[in-house]
Amino acid sequence: MNLNLRVASNAEFVGIVNKGGCCHGHCAQIIDLMMLVIDVTKGMQTQSAECLVIGQIACQRMVVVLNKIDLLPEGKRQSAIEKMTKKMQKTLENTKFSGCPIVAVAAKPGGPEAPESENPLGISELIEVLKSQAYLPSRDPSGPFLMAVDHCFSIKGQGTVMTGTILSGSVSLGDNVEIPALKVTKKVKSMQMFHTPVTYAIQGDRVGICVTQFDPKLLERGLICTPESLHTIHAAIISLKKIQYFRGALQTKAKFHITVGHETVMGRVMFFSPAPADFNEEIQENTFDFGKDYLYQEEYLSKDSNSSKEDKEKEQGGEVQLPRQQWALLEFEKPVTCPKLCLVIGSKLDTDIHANTCRLAFHGVLLQGMEDKNYTETFLPKLKVYKLKHKEGQVERLARWSVGCAKQPVPGTTTGRGKDDVSKDRKCAEECEFPLTGAGCISQSGDFLFMAHYNRLFSQVPPQKMYGDCSPSAAHVEIDA
Repeated sequence: MNLNLRVASNAEFVGIVNKGGCCHGHCAQIIDLMMLVIDVTKGMQTQSAECLVIGQIACQRMVVVLNKIDLLPEGKRQSAIEKMTKKMQKTLENTKFSGCPIVAVAAKPGGPEAPESENPLGISELIEVLKSQAYLPSRDPSGPFLMAVDHCFSIKGQGTVMTGTILSGSVSLGDNVEIPALKVTKKVKSMQMFHTPVTYAIQGDRVGICVTQFDPKLLERGLICTPESLHTIHAAIISLKKIQYFRGALQTKAKFHITVGHETVMGRVMFFSPAPADFNEEIQENTFDFGKDYLYQEEYLSKDSNSSKEDKEKEQGGEVQLPRQQWALLEFEKPVTCPKLCLVIGSKLDTDIHANTCRLAFHGVLLQGMEDKNYTETFLPKLKVYKLKHKEGQVERLARWSVGCAKQPVPGTTTGRGKDDVSKDRKCAEECEFPLTGAGCISQSGDFLFMAHYNRLFSQVPPQKMYGDCSPSAAHVEIDA
């Protein structure tokens, strides 16, 4: 069994093997232990900070390595290391990695051109720390085989070797495996793990699989799997969370770089949430209910979003209620091949990497993929997302009519269905058990809405369902004295 170690670095690090992931979330589903390598002369930079973010999403244990200590003046080396160690501890104190080991090393003293006689500094201490952090991870061999390939090359007289990490299931000699991106199926001729021939490998194992009659130039990186177990999708529904270090709002209709498995494509997002009354509902893990109504959001709702600020102002500084779970519809510019429930990361990779800002915007889980190219016609109608509408108008006249005349009346209010019903309502005004002190007739662009409230003149009508409208809406009425 392998322990997958991910090396996340903004500086070259020599001598560590068997990493289970790579930049920006590719294959980040299996990372058992992560090393965050920091150039001790520069400290945390944008890319290393982003690796830390991915570590928080996909990993439980981490070791920080302060590299290139040989570049520090020998007389001030120890104090500089202590200072950087304290900085890193401060950076990590509000993360899941608070208190993690920090080791100072010089992996290659003098740099790449230095003679081999130069001995590394601190590597033996690092190895001992890694031993102390190592553990026996839990693996599940059941389910379809899925492997993330990160290298593909040919061996003369043998065939083509694909190396990578098995993300789920297992594989044996003689099994058929599919390369879904190419729609090609091949038989496993032989397998090796760390130069040792094997006949069987399971989830989490780092393995090389040899097949015949396949051009390695066709697959540099990608996925291989049990035949027909993966599907190509054009859009997806994901459950997501905003990455707290990303500055700015996540706007509906905005484009992001969407990383799914080994692929990164451009995609447009639409955010939605539960209805306000359901904001505190239990989180739905790894499932999506198409039977519910969902509320369209102009942006992802968070404490610093524009919508939340407006709500807070309306409530005069009160605490804004946020939904416990939010979703997004992702529409990809080109189709992607990926498994269900895989990790999804949205980024703004076109941002200058030298700018002191996090480019990773959100992360989530893919709940439902849409395989049909015409998904807007065949699939999206199943997704019931509504918008709240707000209307304002001037009261043209006041009238009195009966609550009993309204169809399905809300207690204390009546909602007319059109101007022809006013005369009917007036006829039974004398029979009304709730005396009305005012009623509003709003005319806006030819649309008539009739509302009444008993026992008081009203200046604002609470949110309610208006007849003739298929979605909930809110109407605001202003009374001129």
